[in-house]
Amino acid sequence: MLKDNLNLLVRIACLLVAAQIAGCGSGSGSDSSAGAAGGSANVAVNVTGTPTATVGPTCSGVGPVQAMTADPDIGAVDVSEYCLGIINGYRSQKGLAPYYLQSTSTEAVCCQAAEAKTAAELGGHANGKCGWKAQGFCGGGRGPNGTVKASVDWCPKLFYQEGPAAPGSANHYTAMMEEKPRGIMCSFYGISRDKHSIVVNYY
Repeated sequence: MLKDNLNLLVRIACLLVAAQIAGCGSGSGSDSSAGAAGGSANVAVNVTGTPTATVGPTCSGVGPVQAMTADPDIGAVDVSEYCLGIINGYRSQKGLAPYYLQSTSTEAVCCQAAEAKTAAELGGHANGKCGWKAQGFCGGGRGPNGTVKASVDWCPKLFYQEGPAAPGSANHYTAMMEEKPRGIMCSFYGISRDKHSIVVNYY
């Protein structure tokens, strides 16, 4: 009886030790959980512990081009596809054919991101080397509940609200509502929560 009880106690002790060891091992890398980044499968954790989903290239002088799901306060964000959808929504209200995404190449994405960074630094249009024919710019800060998505929603809305330009002139509405489909790219760059830009390039 005593022997049986001793064997039972030894088995319980072994189970407890095994559980402790398993618990110590399972904590490694737990900060890399994908759930906080909108389900992205490619998540890195920065020094503050905020998930940063990188989907684009790392561009010289700009850094990694992040996904909208990361919703960062600082850095470049790939917003082209989402921005394109918003603009095409306004175009559809006027019965216009949709615009298309100009390019997904590393060179094009990096050029776009660099222009968004320059625009954020200057607080205005960025006259870069991306080969566009027209450019729209929006800038400002993000409120307490502001997101990259909300900022991108806001920018084409402003362009649309400008309405048609006076005869013989052009404005943001003109570029967004051309009758013939054209390629576009959009990028967001945040210097801080209080200073960011969105650049829409029309090709």
